[in-house]
Amino acid sequence: MLRKFSPKARTILKPIAAAALILCGYWNLLTAYRDSEYLPARESDEVVIRETRLAPIRENLLSMGYRGEIAFVTNHALSGLPPTQEDDKRWGQSQYAMIPWHMVRDKQKTPFVIADFWDGPPVAPLDGLTKIYDDGHGLILFRAKQGS
Repeated sequence: MLRKFSPKARTILKPIAAAALILCGYWNLLTAYRDSEYLPARESDEVVIRETRLAPIRENLLSMGYRGEIAFVTNHALSGLPPTQEDDKRWGQSQYAMIPWHMVRDKQKTPFVIADFWDGPPVAPLDGLTKIYDDGHGLILFRAKQGS
């Protein structure tokens, strides 16, 4: 487009275009900064809360050097019922937060099991498992007993 203008016009238009570009950039930054005070805090995001709750479990697994498969169970799974929408949401958030481990659902024959009893205490015993970590709010890491 600048080729249509004379060299003299180009020397005048280039600084004007650069100034306009800089002004637009500053305007965008100012607007974003001003609007950021209305955004919710990062710590209130559900996924961030989930990552924070799962952090001690990650630390336990890392300290043991474990890199394999981890089961994820809920009360509905222990009862043989289909997962609820809340179970699905917690499963998805946990899968994301527990990368790089491979999480499997409704399978307890793994070296480690993460139980999410968000809806109350376990409805069935978890035989053959030893509790490694309990956050006190239903999120528990179990390890399979040797020989089980």
